[in-house]
Amino acid sequence: GRDSSLTMADLVDEDAAAPPVPFIVRFADVTPITQDDGPNPVVAINYNDDYRELMDIFRAVTAADERSERALDLTAEVIEHNAANYTAWHFRRRCLEALGADLYKELRFIEEKAYDTPKNYQIWFHRRAIVESLGDASSDLQFVSNVLLEDGKNYHAWSHRQWVLKTYGLWDGELDVVDELLTQDVRNNSAWNQRWFVIDNTSGRTPEVVAREIAYAFAKIKVAIDNESPWNYLRGLMRVKGEAAAGGGGHAWQFGEYPQVKEKLLAMRATEAGAECIPLLGLLFEIFAAEGTTEDALGVAGLLIMLDTVRAPYWTQRQAQLS
Repeated sequence: GRDSSLTMADLVDEDAAAPPVPFIVRFADVTPITQDDGPNPVVAINYNDDYRELMDIFRAVTAADERSERALDLTAEVIEHNAANYTAWHFRRRCLEALGADLYKELRFIEEKAYDTPKNYQIWFHRRAIVESLGDASSDLQFVSNVLLEDGKNYHAWSHRQWVLKTYGLWDGELDVVDELLTQDVRNNSAWNQRWFVIDNTSGRTPEVVAREIAYAFAKIKVAIDNESPWNYLRGLMRVKGEAAAGGGGHAWQFGEYPQVKEKLLAMRATEAGAECIPLLGLLFEIFAAEGTTEDALGVAGLLIMLDTVRAPYWTQRQAQLS
């Protein structure tokens, strides 16, 4: 289950037992503004009566720029009906600022909505804005972890997590979090990307780190040899760019500095599982091509043309270039 400071008690207002006063009553002094679809709307949206009434009030309130407690409550109701209403989120932030509201309470409000619609961009943008106002992201890594429990590949959650890590320097323990996610699902390409991101922004890919990560990638490959994620990660480790590459530009391979990669690939190729493993053979081709063992590279390319049918034209081209 989710581990969070957010409890049901946090989500229930103290006066929740009292029946809510309808917004049409609370805003009786406001003249609603109906939606203007023009004289001849082509495809008018069939809103239900409750939402239509609510939005008519909301338009009037935003037009008057009324940043009050009841306006803040109104934004919550609009968001409850349509969490993707970016105008409601924007006006909510203006109300919070004008009222000097408790932004930690707002974080709890965001969590409640995010667990319902975790792929809603407006929620994540609002979360970042509130965290920036507070200058405190101490609860956000756990919040994102909770969301990732439901969907380990949620792009918005990962993007927010990376922003938090980089902005507030909360790197400690992040590789352990990634390792746990990869233990749960070794095919989680988002977690592999996060591992690269963390190393890129902390230790960097020093020779010692690269050697460690090579061993890590091979350990995960052993779990599922045809899983392309660790193979692509391994490819990335073997690439150098910029000044480190030959001629000072572009990309180059660094297989010579890490001979254990070739040794491991040759040993794996000799096994039943590795003999026709496409990502293994693809990387082995690059090694042979880079070191100039053309006959070996041509042989692997020929095998890949037969096995990797989707990319057969690519391997045919690579084979022709070597020939």
